[in-house]
Amino acid sequence: MPFTLALHFEFLCAFAPPIPFSQSPKETWVVLRDLRGEQPNQRHHARLLYDVRDRVPNSDVQAAGLRPVGRGPRCGGTPRRYLELVKQHLEVRPEGDQIGADDLESSSRMDKLLAIEKADIGMEIFDSRLLEEDDPRISIAARLQLRTGRLDATKLTSRFGLVNTTTSETVWSQSLARRVVCTIPIQDFVDLQFTTFGAPSSETLRLRSRSHDGVVEVTLRNCEIEQTCSGMPPYGQSDAEINHYLPMSRDYDPTRPPPRLRLSLQDNIDGVCAPKTFSSRSRKADRP
Repeated sequence: MPFTLALHFEFLCAFAPPIPFSQSPKETWVVLRDLRGEQPNQRHHARLLYDVRDRVPNSDVQAAGLRPVGRGPRCGGTPRRYLELVKQHLEVRPEGDQIGADDLESSSRMDKLLAIEKADIGMEIFDSRLLEEDDPRISIAARLQLRTGRLDATKLTSRFGLVNTTTSETVWSQSLARRVVCTIPIQDFVDLQFTTFGAPSSETLRLRSRSHDGVVEVTLRNCEIEQTCSGMPPYGQSDAEINHYLPMSRDYDPTRPPPRLRLSLQDNIDGVCAPKTFSSRSRKADRP
């Protein structure tokens, strides 16, 4: 029976399309940094949440000659479970097959993601090496290529200012989206394939889902541990938030880091920890 797969991306995850979203790219990568223990108070963990009621039994996956992923811990008293993401390459496989031609669509609301170029510090081009290998310069928890479906930005906030902490100048102001959703029409079932960086294809794992209510919802979330199983709680503003993305830039030099940035509230509301987007992705020929 046909259903909709809804992939929710929340908190710290970076979108890296080959061209800006304003130019309607037909695919994009989504990358979640591994921030566990990077700083004394940094407790961000990348995790995938799913509804166990949608899960196809392991026996069916094994009968297809595939290896099922573990069930993962429960999210309190809900039917959801979560899986830790550590050096995982993820693929969406409708009916178990690889996606063919690039036909991703994106709504105009994607401009509610803060593009890194708005910081005006020359860090807007994503380093494509982080998509091709386990690069020792920076730890990646998970990466996923989206090539079909429709992207939309949701959970819009009030306006925020982006402040250069060196000059105290507000360099950009806009409202922000706390969530990005990719919806993909599915005919029968959908697999999420997990491959650990550098592992042989024979070690890939599958989470196979069918809908119990017309929609299969999966959430990729890079948040503090206690927020993993929450809905969309108020989130304390972190001055370090946007700075976590900058080392993923092609032009980042750890010996000469750019000025630190922070999001400055312009209304009396809670802070936001939200997805961001790079304006473009470097090609091999563009690398320094």
